[in-house]
Amino acid sequence: MLCKGWGYRFFVLPNGRRQIFNFLLPGDLFPLTSISEERFSFSVDALTEVHILGFRRAEIKRRLALNSSLRLKWTVGVAREARTADELLVVLGQRTAEERVGYLMLHLTRRMSALGLADKNRYRFPVKQAHIADMLGITSECVCRMLSRFRKRGILDLSNGYLDVLDFVELERIGSPKNWT
Repeated sequence: MLCKGWGYRFFVLPNGRRQIFNFLLPGDLFPLTSISEERFSFSVDALTEVHILGFRRAEIKRRLALNSSLRLKWTVGVAREARTADELLVVLGQRTAEERVGYLMLHLTRRMSALGLADKNRYRFPVKQAHIADMLGITSECVCRMLSRFRKRGILDLSNGYLDVLDFVELERIGSPKNWT
C-alpha cells in the first residue's frame, strides 16, 4: 500500500513504449486484486518520495475471511477499480484529446480532494507531460497543447509543480463521463 507520495502502475511493451494504467496516491493498493496474483504483470514506479507498507498475502486473505466489514470494503474497492478501468477504456477509445486530458485532470482532482490533499482544487502535481501522454495514448506535444488551451480558457493552470483548477464546472463539463452522450 502506498502510504505517502505519488507513484504509477505501468506496463512496458516489447517495442519500449510505456502504457500507464493509473496514478497511485496515498492509501492505494496496487492493485486490489494482488492478493490472488503470485506474479504481477505490471511495474510500479515512484513520482515522488514514497513510503510503502507491505502486507503478506496470507495475512490479508485471513483478515478478509474473518471480517465481513473489511471484505465489503475490499469488494467496494475492487468495483471502484473496475469502474475506473471501464471509464479509461472509453476515454482511450472514444474521446478527443481535450476530453482525455480533461478526464484525467478531473479524476485526479477529485481523488486528491477526497483524500484531503487539495486546497481549494490546488495540489502538488508531480506528473510530467510524458506520463500523461503515456496514460492517455497521445503525444507529449498534444498534452502540452491541451494544457495550454485549458490555461488560456481559464480552466486550469499547471506551473511550479502545482495544479490549480480555476474553473471546476468547465473541467467537469469537458472531462466527466456523466456528460458524454
